[in-house]
Amino acid sequence: MLEILDYFQSEYRVHLSNSSEYEIDEVIRLAHEMLVTRIVDGSVFDQDVCYAWIYLVNCGQYLTLLDSVKERLKQLLNALLTTVSEELLSMHIDARPSTDLARIHLTLCLLASRGIVSPKRAKTYVDKIESILIERQDVDGNWRNISETAEIASMILDGYSDRMCVSKDLLILDNLISRSVEAIYSQFGPQTNLWGDDIAATAKSIPGLTLVGENVSSLGIRNS
Repeated sequence: MLEILDYFQSEYRVHLSNSSEYEIDEVIRLAHEMLVTRIVDGSVFDQDVCYAWIYLVNCGQYLTLLDSVKERLKQLLNALLTTVSEELLSMHIDARPSTDLARIHLTLCLLASRGIVSPKRAKTYVDKIESILIERQDVDGNWRNISETAEIASMILDGYSDRMCVSKDLLILDNLISRSVEAIYSQFGPQTNLWGDDIAATAKSIPGLTLVGENVSSLGIRNS
Protein backbone atom coordinates (compact mmCIF):
# COMPACT_ATOMS: atom_id res chain seq x y z
CA MET A 1 0.00 0.00 0.00
CA LEU A 2 2.74 2.46 0.93
CA GLU A 3 4.62 1.83 -2.31
CA ILE A 4 1.43 2.62 -4.25
CA LEU A 5 0.86 5.78 -2.24
CA ASP A 6 4.42 6.86 -2.93
CA TYR A 7 3.76 6.55 -6.66
CA PHE A 8 0.51 8.48 -6.27
CA GLN A 9 2.29 11.28 -4.45
CA SER A 10 5.22 11.62 -6.83
CA GLU A 11 3.88 10.61 -10.24
CA TYR A 12 0.11 10.56 -10.60
CA ARG A 13 -1.43 13.06 -8.19
CA VAL A 14 -2.41 15.65 -10.84
CA HIS A 15 -3.68 13.17 -13.42
CA LEU A 16 -5.73 11.12 -10.97
CA SER A 17 -7.17 14.15 -9.21
CA ASN A 18 -8.48 15.43 -12.52
CA SER A 19 -9.87 12.20 -13.93
CA SER A 20 -10.69 9.84 -11.08
CA GLU A 21 -14.00 9.33 -9.35
CA TYR A 22 -12.08 9.80 -6.10
CA GLU A 23 -9.85 12.70 -5.16
CA ILE A 24 -6.41 11.18 -4.75
CA ASP A 25 -5.61 13.62 -1.93
CA GLU A 26 -8.52 12.16 0.03
CA VAL A 27 -7.31 8.61 -0.60
CA ILE A 28 -3.84 9.58 0.60
CA ARG A 29 -5.26 11.34 3.67
CA LEU A 30 -7.32 8.32 4.73
CA ALA A 31 -4.43 5.92 4.18
CA HIS A 32 -2.11 8.24 6.12
CA GLU A 33 -4.53 8.33 9.05
CA MET A 34 -4.75 4.54 9.05
CA LEU A 35 -0.95 4.27 9.00
CA VAL A 36 -0.53 6.67 11.91
CA THR A 37 -3.14 4.74 13.91
CA ARG A 38 -1.26 1.50 13.32
CA ILE A 39 2.05 3.10 14.30
CA VAL A 40 0.60 4.42 17.56
CA ASP A 41 -0.98 1.03 18.27
CA GLY A 42 2.34 -0.69 17.64
CA SER A 43 0.80 -2.90 14.97
CA VAL A 44 3.50 -2.20 12.36
CA PHE A 45 6.03 -5.02 12.30
CA ASP A 46 9.35 -5.95 10.70
CA GLN A 47 9.41 -4.97 7.01
CA ASP A 48 6.31 -2.82 7.41
CA VAL A 49 8.42 -0.62 9.69
CA CYS A 50 10.81 -0.06 6.78
CA TYR A 51 7.98 0.62 4.34
CA ALA A 52 6.48 3.15 6.79
CA TRP A 53 9.77 5.00 7.30
CA ILE A 54 10.59 5.12 3.59
CA TYR A 55 7.14 6.38 2.67
CA LEU A 56 6.82 8.97 5.43
CA VAL A 57 10.31 10.42 4.89
CA ASN A 58 10.25 10.42 1.08
CA CYS A 59 6.83 12.08 0.82
CA GLY A 60 7.63 14.67 3.49
CA GLN A 61 4.97 13.45 5.92
CA TYR A 62 7.41 12.51 8.68
CA LEU A 63 8.05 16.12 9.61
CA THR A 64 4.29 16.72 10.05
CA LEU A 65 3.87 13.92 12.60
CA LEU A 66 3.30 14.62 16.27
CA ASP A 67 6.40 14.11 18.40
CA SER A 68 4.67 11.20 20.14
CA VAL A 69 4.10 9.46 16.80
CA LYS A 70 7.72 10.06 15.73
CA GLU A 71 8.90 8.56 19.01
CA ARG A 72 6.67 5.53 18.54
CA LEU A 73 8.01 5.06 15.02
CA LYS A 74 11.58 5.19 16.36
CA GLN A 75 10.67 2.58 18.97
CA LEU A 76 9.38 0.29 16.22
CA LEU A 77 12.63 0.75 14.30
CA ASN A 78 14.63 -0.03 17.43
CA ALA A 79 12.60 -3.21 17.91
CA LEU A 80 13.37 -4.28 14.34
CA LEU A 81 17.09 -3.58 14.75
CA THR A 82 17.12 -5.49 18.05
CA THR A 83 15.61 -8.46 16.24
CA VAL A 84 18.25 -8.23 13.52
CA SER A 85 21.01 -8.03 16.15
CA GLU A 86 19.66 -11.15 17.85
CA GLU A 87 19.53 -12.96 14.51
CA LEU A 88 23.13 -12.01 13.81
CA LEU A 89 24.30 -13.30 17.19
CA SER A 90 22.35 -16.55 16.96
CA MET A 91 23.12 -17.16 13.26
CA HIS A 92 19.39 -17.08 12.54
CA ILE A 93 20.15 -14.28 10.09
CA ASP A 94 20.50 -17.03 7.48
CA ALA A 95 16.73 -17.41 7.56
CA ARG A 96 16.06 -13.75 6.80
CA PRO A 97 15.47 -13.11 3.07
CA SER A 98 18.04 -11.03 1.22
CA THR A 99 15.29 -8.66 0.09
CA ASP A 100 14.49 -7.93 3.75
CA LEU A 101 18.12 -7.12 4.44
CA ALA A 102 18.31 -4.83 1.41
CA ARG A 103 15.20 -2.97 2.54
CA ILE A 104 16.62 -2.49 6.04
CA HIS A 105 19.83 -1.24 4.39
CA LEU A 106 17.85 1.24 2.28
CA THR A 107 15.92 2.45 5.33
CA LEU A 108 18.99 3.01 7.49
CA CYS A 109 20.87 4.84 4.74
CA LEU A 110 17.86 7.11 4.17
CA LEU A 111 17.45 7.87 7.86
CA ALA A 112 21.17 8.50 8.31
CA SER A 113 21.16 10.96 5.41
CA ARG A 114 18.26 12.85 7.04
CA GLY A 115 19.87 12.94 10.47
CA ILE A 116 17.23 10.70 12.06
CA VAL A 117 19.67 7.87 12.76
CA SER A 118 23.34 8.56 13.47
CA PRO A 119 25.74 7.45 10.71
CA LYS A 120 27.73 5.51 13.32
CA ARG A 121 24.70 3.47 14.37
CA ALA A 122 23.59 2.91 10.80
CA LYS A 123 27.08 1.76 9.81
CA THR A 124 26.99 -1.03 12.39
CA TYR A 125 24.12 -2.68 10.54
CA VAL A 126 24.87 -1.50 7.00
CA ASP A 127 28.36 -3.03 7.01
CA LYS A 128 27.06 -6.39 8.23
CA ILE A 129 24.21 -6.41 5.72
CA GLU A 130 26.55 -5.67 2.83
CA SER A 131 28.89 -8.47 3.89
CA ILE A 132 25.99 -10.92 4.13
CA LEU A 133 24.52 -9.89 0.78
CA ILE A 134 27.79 -10.26 -1.10
CA GLU A 135 28.38 -13.67 0.50
CA ARG A 136 24.95 -14.77 -0.72
CA GLN A 137 25.63 -13.83 -4.34
CA ASP A 138 26.52 -16.74 -6.61
CA VAL A 139 29.49 -16.72 -8.98
CA ASP A 140 27.45 -14.82 -11.59
CA GLY A 141 26.36 -12.08 -9.19
CA ASN A 142 22.81 -13.35 -8.70
CA TRP A 143 20.98 -13.94 -5.48
CA ARG A 144 18.23 -16.57 -5.41
CA ASN A 145 16.97 -15.76 -8.93
CA ILE A 146 16.95 -12.92 -11.45
CA SER A 147 13.77 -11.45 -9.95
CA GLU A 148 15.31 -11.22 -6.48
CA THR A 149 18.60 -9.93 -7.93
CA ALA A 150 16.76 -7.13 -9.72
CA GLU A 151 14.75 -6.19 -6.62
CA ILE A 152 17.82 -6.06 -4.37
CA ALA A 153 19.92 -4.15 -6.91
CA SER A 154 17.11 -1.60 -7.28
CA MET A 155 16.95 -0.96 -3.54
CA ILE A 156 20.72 -0.71 -3.15
CA LEU A 157 21.03 1.65 -6.11
CA ASP A 158 18.09 3.72 -4.89
CA GLY A 159 19.90 4.35 -1.61
CA TYR A 160 23.39 4.73 -3.05
CA SER A 161 23.74 8.49 -2.53
CA ASP A 162 22.32 8.16 1.00
CA ARG A 163 24.78 5.33 1.67
CA MET A 164 27.65 7.78 1.21
CA CYS A 165 26.34 9.68 4.25
CA VAL A 166 26.94 6.55 6.36
CA SER A 167 30.60 6.18 5.37
CA LYS A 168 32.86 6.70 2.37
CA ASP A 169 34.02 3.07 2.39
CA LEU A 170 32.06 1.71 -0.57
CA LEU A 171 34.35 -1.09 -1.75
CA ILE A 172 32.10 -4.01 -0.80
CA LEU A 173 28.95 -2.17 -1.88
CA ASP A 174 30.36 -1.19 -5.28
CA ASN A 175 31.49 -4.76 -5.89
CA LEU A 176 28.08 -6.09 -4.86
CA ILE A 177 26.24 -3.68 -7.14
CA SER A 178 28.56 -4.16 -10.12
CA ARG A 179 28.21 -7.95 -10.00
CA SER A 180 24.43 -7.82 -9.62
CA VAL A 181 23.95 -5.32 -12.45
CA GLU A 182 26.20 -7.34 -14.76
CA ALA A 183 24.10 -10.39 -13.88
CA ILE A 184 20.94 -8.50 -14.82
CA TYR A 185 22.45 -7.31 -18.10
CA SER A 186 23.49 -10.87 -18.96
CA GLN A 187 19.99 -12.28 -18.56
CA PHE A 188 18.22 -9.92 -20.94
CA GLY A 189 16.67 -11.82 -23.83
CA PRO A 190 16.72 -9.74 -27.04
CA GLN A 191 14.24 -12.09 -28.70
CA THR A 192 11.58 -11.64 -26.03
CA ASN A 193 12.71 -8.30 -24.58
CA LEU A 194 12.40 -9.88 -21.15
CA TRP A 195 14.81 -10.57 -18.33
CA GLY A 196 15.06 -14.27 -17.64
CA ASP A 197 11.95 -14.77 -19.82
CA ASP A 198 10.02 -13.60 -16.77
CA ILE A 199 7.64 -10.63 -16.81
CA ALA A 200 7.94 -10.14 -13.04
CA ALA A 201 11.74 -10.12 -13.24
CA THR A 202 11.52 -7.64 -16.11
CA ALA A 203 9.29 -5.32 -14.09
CA LYS A 204 11.82 -5.39 -11.26
CA SER A 205 14.88 -5.03 -13.53
CA ILE A 206 13.86 -1.86 -15.34
CA PRO A 207 13.72 0.48 -12.29
CA GLY A 208 17.12 -0.71 -11.10
CA LEU A 209 18.78 -0.23 -14.46
CA THR A 210 17.40 3.28 -14.79
CA LEU A 211 19.38 4.13 -11.64
CA VAL A 212 22.66 2.77 -12.99
CA GLY A 213 23.41 5.84 -15.09
CA GLU A 214 23.44 8.06 -12.01
CA ASN A 215 26.26 6.04 -10.45
CA VAL A 216 27.93 4.36 -13.42
CA SER A 217 31.11 6.46 -13.29
CA SER A 218 31.84 5.55 -9.68
CA LEU A 219 30.81 1.92 -10.05
CA GLY A 220 32.66 1.13 -13.25
CA ILE A 221 29.64 -0.64 -14.72
CA ARG A 222 29.31 -0.77 -18.48
CA ASN A 223 26.48 1.56 -19.53
CA SER A 224 24.93 -0.20 -22.49
